[in-house]
Amino acid sequence: MVTELEMRPAITAWLEDRGMIVLHETQIKEFVNADLLGFRFAKRVGRPIPRLLEVIVIESKIKDISGVITQAMWHVGRCTESICAMPEQRCGRMQPNTLRRFADNRIGLIGVDGRKIRIVVPARRHGMATITNNRDLARRLWRCRKR
Repeated sequence: MVTELEMRPAITAWLEDRGMIVLHETQIKEFVNADLLGFRFAKRVGRPIPRLLEVIVIESKIKDISGVITQAMWHVGRCTESICAMPEQRCGRMQPNTLRRFADNRIGLIGVDGRKIRIVVPARRHGMATITNNRDLARRLWRCRKR
């Protein structure tokens, strides 16, 4: 069975392919202990920190569906997308009622198989105005990016 740590490179690559800067196990107060955090800014023009465009939080688990949903629900409203990552084998065995729990809670689900990512339940975007207009959060994320 794959571990959470072994899923991380595929998830990181998937976020980076979407133009995101990726942090692991962040200690930023809005996302304390999130497994992965992806974010991107508008193009910088001049000196000011550019506008924050998107923040995606990913929680990963191997088997604990209720645990991962609970963790991901905590991030709903604090990010633009809250997503759970689980091994593809586990996702493939989920019952329709289980998949509906993700959708009903506005949480996405991705299946990870080696280096491949499959979107099982699309994440519903939320919190756009709150997140993208949060200058304090933008400043803290700006400082975390790779230079």
